[in-house]
Amino acid sequence: MRDRSSVVYEPFPGFVGWADGFDSTTVDAYANRLDEARAVATPEAMAAAVQVATRYAAVDTGAIEGLYSTNRGFTRTIAEQTATWQEALRQHGPHVERSINDALNGYEMVLDLATGREPLSESWIRQLHEVLCASQESYEVMTAVGWQRQPLSKGKYKDQPNNPTNADTGRVFHYASPADTPAEMARLVEQLGSAPFEAAHPVVQAAYAHYAFVRIHPFADGNGRVARALASVYLYRRPGVPLVVFADQKNAYLDALESADAGNPHPLVGFVSERLMDAIGLISTSLSVPAANVDDALSQISRDVAQAKGLPDRTLLVMRLRDEVVSAVMRVGVKLSLPPPTRFLGGRSKAVHFGAIPDGYVLALDQPPLGYTLRIDEPEKVEVARHLSIWEALPGTSGPELFVHAFPAGVLDVPARQLVPVVQSVLSIGLEAWLDALAREDVSRVADELRRALAERGRLGDE
Repeated sequence: MRDRSSVVYEPFPGFVGWADGFDSTTVDAYANRLDEARAVATPEAMAAAVQVATRYAAVDTGAIEGLYSTNRGFTRTIAEQTATWQEALRQHGPHVERSINDALNGYEMVLDLATGREPLSESWIRQLHEVLCASQESYEVMTAVGWQRQPLSKGKYKDQPNNPTNADTGRVFHYASPADTPAEMARLVEQLGSAPFEAAHPVVQAAYAHYAFVRIHPFADGNGRVARALASVYLYRRPGVPLVVFADQKNAYLDALESADAGNPHPLVGFVSERLMDAIGLISTSLSVPAANVDDALSQISRDVAQAKGLPDRTLLVMRLRDEVVSAVMRVGVKLSLPPPTRFLGGRSKAVHFGAIPDGYVLALDQPPLGYTLRIDEPEKVEVARHLSIWEALPGTSGPELFVHAFPAGVLDVPARQLVPVVQSVLSIGLEAWLDALAREDVSRVADELRRALAERGRLGDE
């Protein structure tokens, strides 16, 4: 990562001209697909799906700041509130539960502001800080005698400098001084209420609000959490989802901020855009399974962007995705804890079934698909199979680079960026949620088939 050090505080730039030239074509396509899903989903289903995305944001926002550690399994368990989520939270300790609840309360504030169209104010930002940091009593600060823990004043601007020192170079990055902070915060609120800002694309609004806020760093601690929540105000307004940044995306996140420090905000705007598309994908998966119609919200992504990022050879990506599918199949099987004689079997399926496949895609690596079987042997033999296969786009195809197909129904789009530099949390989480829902549907199919078989043989009494 680049060295963020500067000699003195450099005031955040005005909004006009800050990120001109943003191409919103791809992210708008995602937003439009989400609108289509919203039109057919019930209000309750949509609200529940957005709440799941909000919990994803709330769990990892504290982990990014080092308040606690997380992993994909823990994040998804809490966000999806699976059967073991309360026990998982308990095992991580009361401070983790308090921090996550603080974040959830903060995002409720954000959602209220976003949907109520109330004007943003300094007092609201201070209150947001107070809510997000409600259970945090202290923070670590570097002093002349080394690191010390000091009480955290919540909802109050800093009263001493909070300029970080680069551990490698010893150079200092300067945020606004305590004396300059009130004036800079007033200027930030003025910029966020200006006509040019109000007319801008929500992704640009979110990126700018986040960046300008962290340039000031108005509080002694908790600034990152506030910045991500503040950015979510504009994404909740359109297309209606929060900014979800996972802990394993931290390095790319910091690199994007550092690029903005160097005068190039476009990587940061692009980062926010990608996180928005990922959040829409998570919501789409939550809304409907089989999700062939809703997962179209994961529509085309620019191949130029993928190429510019120097993605590895497609074969490597396919193998990486294939390994993740195998792992997710086994995790779902363990999690469902299906009792004998019902069995969840991972591995290669015995036959190849594809169904309808979009034009422009071929079976990746020309290998048989993966699959699983749910089977009951007694009192009647009933078996339901699900065949999984990975497909890749031909050159010139407009759409995701890869997708996972589940026969008899179900498609999960996989942008290549979710596989580099390693498998991203958003893919693991989304894939497991998708497979989990498919497996639960298949369990219901097994139950129906068993009941039908018993009825046909006169072994099922009338109810």
